[in-house]
Amino acid sequence: MHTLIDLFDVKGLIPHGYCLSWSPLLLWLHVASDLLIALAYYAIPLILVYFIRQRKDLPYPWLVVMFAGFIVACGTTHLLSAITVWIPMYWLDGLLKAFTAIISIATAMLMIWVVPRVLSVPTVAQLQAEIQQRKTAEGALRESENKLVTILDNVEAFIYIKDCNYQYQYVNQPVQQLFGKAVKDIIGKSDDAFFDEATAAKVHEDNRRVIEQGERIATEYVYTNKDNTITHAYFTVNQPLRREDGSIYGLCGISTDISEQKHREQQDKKHLDELAHVTRLGLMGEMASGIAHEVNQPLTAISSYTQVSLNLINTENPDLVRLTEILSKTQQQALRAGRIIHRMREFVKSHSKHRSSADVNTLIHEAVGLCIAELKQNDIKLKFELENNLPPVYVDHIQIEQVIINLIRNSVEALQNLSAKQQRQLTVNSRLALNNGVRVEVKDNGPGLDQDQRQKILTPFYTTKADGMGMGLSISRSLIEAHNGTLHCNSRPGKGATFYFTLPNYIQRKSGKR
Repeated sequence: MHTLIDLFDVKGLIPHGYCLSWSPLLLWLHVASDLLIALAYYAIPLILVYFIRQRKDLPYPWLVVMFAGFIVACGTTHLLSAITVWIPMYWLDGLLKAFTAIISIATAMLMIWVVPRVLSVPTVAQLQAEIQQRKTAEGALRESENKLVTILDNVEAFIYIKDCNYQYQYVNQPVQQLFGKAVKDIIGKSDDAFFDEATAAKVHEDNRRVIEQGERIATEYVYTNKDNTITHAYFTVNQPLRREDGSIYGLCGISTDISEQKHREQQDKKHLDELAHVTRLGLMGEMASGIAHEVNQPLTAISSYTQVSLNLINTENPDLVRLTEILSKTQQQALRAGRIIHRMREFVKSHSKHRSSADVNTLIHEAVGLCIAELKQNDIKLKFELENNLPPVYVDHIQIEQVIINLIRNSVEALQNLSAKQQRQLTVNSRLALNNGVRVEVKDNGPGLDQDQRQKILTPFYTTKADGMGMGLSISRSLIEAHNGTLHCNSRPGKGATFYFTLPNYIQRKSGKR
């Protein structure tokens, strides 16, 4: 102690107690107060250290440390104040006060820097208000999600979301009913868990295009479930799901069950085929006279050639060269008659619908071939305006020929009303349509149709003929529409009529484009 006292040069100084006149009451009032203040000051840093250790997220912890150092320094000055009552360690007291002053100023300056930043931190009330706002927003979001889920679960469509691994991440109620499984048994699984191998492979390929190429794909599927017991037809649209940066994180699909629609379409097409067959029989009945004449010509020629051949054979020295020539002509006429009969049989027989690629100009010539006798009988001049190198069409050959024959006979009947002095003309042309399809026109110079007739001429049971049923053009329209085409009529009174239809080309039809 004496060494410490000597170190701070207390010689010549008097203790602080002299200033208090060594009054015991006054003396202990100061000493006790300083000691209690020092004790409190030493306790506060311990509490702050404990607080910092418990709240590691506290901002500016170093400021708390400096504040604790400042408090310790203040507490020590009060301790020295108690000591200097008996020992005049004024140098140590002064140095400690200087240190306390320095750390106080530093702490104050740091607080001046920190306080604006601390004030920018939301208050408890503000935090509570923000928490309440978030709770309200979260509640509204949950309510909105519940509404959306309710809507999606009650739409008559199968809605699902898959990730980039083609695994289900969301399914609505209809999907659960389709698979016969709960959500937990569907989420995280792929299509091969629910469909047969062929169906799963087809779906996976479309999903791959959506995920890898970002395509929106609309397709018709025939789904078969895992145990091959249920098959349905669906129209499905798959859309890629993108983040804000455009990257794809999954896909959303919407499928609609079109099994009943497909069944109805098949029934309608079957009914249309049956009607078309009946009308073909009717056409043959109406055209029987002309066709019989066409068949009769080669038969008559065969009879004549046969008689000449017999006469040559009965001579002493038959002219074998001439006989061979006559027999060759006989064969040609027989083949001609056979072709006519074959064309008739092919045209009138009921057949299963078969579509294939065809050249429309060939179909036109085949159809005109069955009408040529009727055109001759009615003294109608036929003209072809056929464009070459047209794209092929994907059609049922017989049905399109039937349409062309219907249009030709419709024009023939109209031309019968012209006077004998007026030349009867019928033109059949083909050309490329604006949408890269194929257009076929049958044009006549007959009396034409008025506006009311034009509006009704393609409807069922409407006819301008006294004994007609009004089904020929209506069925022709249905046949063309069944091929994804359209049938139209242009006409004015006294200016003739033009019936024309368009068909998609082979590539458009196979790809499903109109």
